[in-house]
Amino acid sequence: MKKYIGIVLLLLMLPAVAANLKVKDIRGYVNNERTLDINEAGGDFDVNPGNSIDLIIRLQNNANITIQAKLIGTIQNIDSNADITKTQDFFDISAGNDQSKTLSFIVPSNARADEFEMELRIINKFSNGTEVTISVVDYNVIVDKLIKADESSINDVLSNLSSSCNKIVDTTNTCFGYIGAANNCTSELSTVKEERGSYKQQSEEYSKTLESIKAENAELERQKINLDNQVEEMVTKVQCNNQTSVAIEAVRENNDDKFNQTLLFVGGGALIYWYYNKRKKDKSSVVNAYESDYYNKN
Repeated sequence: MKKYIGIVLLLLMLPAVAANLKVKDIRGYVNNERTLDINEAGGDFDVNPGNSIDLIIRLQNNANITIQAKLIGTIQNIDSNADITKTQDFFDISAGNDQSKTLSFIVPSNARADEFEMELRIINKFSNGTEVTISVVDYNVIVDKLIKADESSINDVLSNLSSSCNKIVDTTNTCFGYIGAANNCTSELSTVKEERGSYKQQSEEYSKTLESIKAENAELERQKINLDNQVEEMVTKVQCNNQTSVAIEAVRENNDDKFNQTLLFVGGGALIYWYYNKRKKDKSSVVNAYESDYYNKN
């Protein structure tokens, strides 16, 4: 009885646990170019025979335990009426984190021009080994007929060649450094492409900001040099005080000299005046003495 109760409880818990695994984002690429029509709800891949298809799925684990997920993608009847199936085996998504994986397909070179159904199945595996499909997303792969070389203009050929070369260069730049990690390259290729564009834009913005800062620093340095030159040409406060003291002292000494000269002149004049009066008195005394002696004798 307890065994059956445990099974019933487990079956009741599975939907709740499975609900913790969410599809966060799905993107599609054809020949490494983003297909905006592809998302979590489905969409169409417009391809030609020989094209590559990348389906990038990002899953979110909202549980507080590690969850295992598995991806299965199938394009039906595209390879001479046979299916092409790609699988990303069970991988761990830690608690509260997200993880992205990629399913890659090659459209057969002999694929007929037609519309083929593509199915993405997302599976959650529990600790007891039970597997539950939490989501099935349907897409369409529309194969167009290839245009023969003799039906296209020389300009179209050159344009396609230039585009192919650019794609090869971009792919080489993006994948450089991932050669030794071939197993992870496919799953992380789309993320690297998006981040590379963002980093490139940020780098250009930082370069412009740096050039602006350099120009401002150069202007500030020029202004500093001008101010330094002006300061060198200006009389400092100490020099001004010294010059003022020297001027005051010179005026004081000049006034003292003039005062001394005036005093000397006045003193000299007084001395001469005193000496003149004294001589005058002496002469008067002598005259009086002679007159007195003369009259006394007579």
